[in-house]
Amino acid sequence: MKKILLPFISIIFFSSCHVTKDLDLVGGSKSDAIVEMTYEYHLFEKVTISSWEESQVKANNTCRAWGYTSAKRFETPKKDCVGWGRDGCHKWRVTWQYQCLE
Repeated sequence: MKKILLPFISIIFFSSCHVTKDLDLVGGSKSDAIVEMTYEYHLFEKVTISSWEESQVKANNTCRAWGYTSAKRFETPKKDCVGWGRDGCHKWRVTWQYQCLE
């Protein structure tokens, strides 16, 4: 059994691809002072955010347009399945929220 599982696990582990993603501004709420930014990824993808600084600038600019001074990213993102298959979820959306500050 180990002889069968080890090659299979190795293939899955080494076949995951590294991808770079940008956080896309998708909305939020002016009244709640929340900006939302997302990216999506598929099964076996390992994501690196291209520029946290650029995302911070986008969030700051949105908050400033709403009358706030800056934005601070929450520590933990929301992760939702957006693509189901026979074997479960194969595509996820990760949403980072930023709190607008006065």
